[in-house]
Amino acid sequence: MLISYFYYGDYMQRKLKAKEEEILSFIKEYIKKNNFPPTVREIGQKVNLSSPASVYAHLKKLEELKLIEHTSKKFRSIKLINEKKDINKIPLIINYKKDDYLNIKEYITLSFIKEVHKCYAIKVKKDIYLFKKDDYLIIENANSYKEKDYILYLENDNIILNKYNDKIKKEDIIGKVICSLKIFN
Repeated sequence: MLISYFYYGDYMQRKLKAKEEEILSFIKEYIKKNNFPPTVREIGQKVNLSSPASVYAHLKKLEELKLIEHTSKKFRSIKLINEKKDINKIPLIINYKKDDYLNIKEYITLSFIKEVHKCYAIKVKKDIYLFKKDDYLIIENANSYKEKDYILYLENDNIILNKYNDKIKKEDIIGKVICSLKIFN
């Protein structure tokens, strides 16, 4: 399968560096074995980092990638995010109806989008704006919108794709388009 994509922002997820992957694997194994997270010192010993500051730097990167939550002021405060979810699955809205948005039954699997748990996908049914029929749009929940943003919003139980304007009520907005994909089989 070949995917071409166009981004509206910086949403490409980078691969983990070797040390970050090693730390994340250790955290997962440790929690699975002990039912509580390791300390920074235990992580450093396991992955051969003598400085706690180095461990903290890697934990900060893992936190930025939304793989863990960590409070440096608390002992054993590391929490895994999305551990029980498949983080590559994005809910796919099939029909342009409110019920389809609220009761997701299908997913699209993508590995290069950040914060997948805050995104939706929708398949374009006809050419509209710069989007072509059968493109997939990745929609991110957002708190603010600009006039140049393409958004999905609810109107009379239907989902509408449009450019943002002040007349659209913010409580009706599902999210804004961050990426369009063309999937070739």
